[in-house]
Amino acid sequence: MYLLIHRGRAVGEDKIMETFWPGDPEKAQNSLYSTLHRLRKALEKKGDGSLADPVLHQGKGYGFNTDIQHSFDVEEFESSYEKGARLWESRQRGDAAAHFQRADRLYGGEFLEGVYEDWALAVRERLERKYLDVLVYLAQFYNEDGRFDLGISYAERAVDMERCEERAHAELMNGYFRSGKRDLAVRQYHTLCKILKDHLGLSPSPPTVRLHLQITQS
Repeated sequence: MYLLIHRGRAVGEDKIMETFWPGDPEKAQNSLYSTLHRLRKALEKKGDGSLADPVLHQGKGYGFNTDIQHSFDVEEFESSYEKGARLWESRQRGDAAAHFQRADRLYGGEFLEGVYEDWALAVRERLERKYLDVLVYLAQFYNEDGRFDLGISYAERAVDMERCEERAHAELMNGYFRSGKRDLAVRQYHTLCKILKDHLGLSPSPPTVRLHLQITQS
């Protein structure tokens, strides 16, 4: 998994040993070579029965052999996210939403749940942030498209994932208001105010305040 995350480039042998077997360099090197041997045995069989080395020794490091046939859900998720984000910025919202929906299907939850090493935590945080963006983008798309039940559903999922995500609260307010649930929209604003104050010592941003005024003055 570590080499897959760093696919496309070699990771130095010293860096790998420091990450997984800090301490005794000799024991770390033995552990590295033993692990590489087991990994190659587990992955080297190709579909036609011939052999392909899944781990390449490149200079003073190792890298995953991206030329062999493989599927990696993290790579597919991030690719769908990036394509969706580019299309969204160019205002091709329908095409963007299709990529975001695929990213939503691909996201399988917390990356390497139960693993708390620094490298895994960094990847986990990156993927969670992108998935939160996916939910907010889809909430906005469906609210703009008049499909408020779906917009509200995605916004609720985003709030469940990150209570302090103001964009998600704003889409909930928007979805409630535009679907005729004005009281729920106002209540959501006050919920957001309390969460931001209690957890971050902040107030809602000007766009969210303006949305609240639009709702209350309607």
